[in-house]
Amino acid sequence: MSHTEKTIDSTRIFEGKVVRLRRDTVELENGKQTFREVIDHPGGVSILAMDEEGKIFFVRQFRYPFGKMLLELPAGKLEPGEDPQQTALRELAEEAGMKFTIHPVELRAAHPNTTVLTLKSKAGRTLVLKAASVGGGRIRVTEIDGVPADFGGDSNTLIIHNEDTPGCIAEVTMALALRRINIASMQVFRAATGGCAVMVLECDSHIPHVLEQQMAVMPGIRKVTCLNIDEPEECEEG
Repeated sequence: MSHTEKTIDSTRIFEGKVVRLRRDTVELENGKQTFREVIDHPGGVSILAMDEEGKIFFVRQFRYPFGKMLLELPAGKLEPGEDPQQTALRELAEEAGMKFTIHPVELRAAHPNTTVLTLKSKAGRTLVLKAASVGGGRIRVTEIDGVPADFGGDSNTLIIHNEDTPGCIAEVTMALALRRINIASMQVFRAATGGCAVMVLECDSHIPHVLEQQMAVMPGIRKVTCLNIDEPEECEEG
């Protein structure tokens, strides 16, 4: 059995930054009239973020009505015309201290789930990745700063831009060996002979950021990016 109420009149009572309140006069099915107070909200999302071990991530936020910090799931309101999935991604990035924008781009001969990521650090460093979601929670990186590549990003990874000259690979692998860091896989890509090359080294253990800094000043090395899937607290001796 369906129930309906006919709106006779609507009056805006309050308009705030996030919500608006209106008072509607409605006619009931029996012909009588009454009032309904309605809060208009743009809508929002709440994200249940879970890692591969089944751990759920929460955030601590101060909530004025309660006057204290609360433990809650990441959440946020929809912007006008925004897709809820995009809202969820934006909120997760903001909770992680990241800022980002999303722009449509036409990619020819690419996997349908391909995205171009332009990453910028606070220090001004930039890394451009082309990657695709290939199903099962897995990704494949197919391009790094315009140089073709092919790796998964599911291991502790070093991405090294270097001059295509003899000795660069030996210097990098020796530095890892001295730290007793085993290389699980290694790939070398280049756009042209004698130009810029890219090494991608997936490692079995955590890569200290101090090693990243040491490699960055090696002869022939142009840029070093360290992507650790685990970020334990490091205690480096001076």
